[in-house]
Amino acid sequence: MDEQQLKKYWFFSWAGCFGVNRQNAREALKSLEYIATELPQKAGRSLWMFPQGEITPQEARPLGFHSGLAYLIRRLGNCYVYPVSLRYEFMREQYPDIFVSVGPALHFEAGQKIQLKGLTTTLEQTLIHDLATLREDVSQQRLDNFVTILRGKGSTDTSLDAFFKLFKKSKI
Repeated sequence: MDEQQLKKYWFFSWAGCFGVNRQNAREALKSLEYIATELPQKAGRSLWMFPQGEITPQEARPLGFHSGLAYLIRRLGNCYVYPVSLRYEFMREQYPDIFVSVGPALHFEAGQKIQLKGLTTTLEQTLIHDLATLREDVSQQRLDNFVTILRGKGSTDTSLDAFFKLFKKSKI
């Protein structure tokens, strides 16, 4: 995560985020080299990355990817990249629902010719497409393929609806 953003949203460090100084190319490269060295040390390790480097509004386009992800793919060789799209929506409740969509894996082989700018553009376009699909699925209420992982506290209107439903039943 961008170093300045991490200072502002320090709680992300609890989840393992670390800052990348994008204002200093040498420091940013050190961070990428650190990741490229650490990831292969143990099977099953993964890296969650915001390739635009900062938290932005969900409808902001272009996403503004930086080439760090493409650099890591080229440096790591054999790896998988999964585009993950997030969407926060207020459906019928006072609290938002969070929708997560994981796109198909992109597999990269060691020794594969990778041009940083071209791959960065391809990865950004892939995520833009996945974000548009997620937005469309949510807005059209195509939610059958989503699984509820965590259910939060009910909203006031849901509690009142349940109360009035009980009241109606008792009058019958």
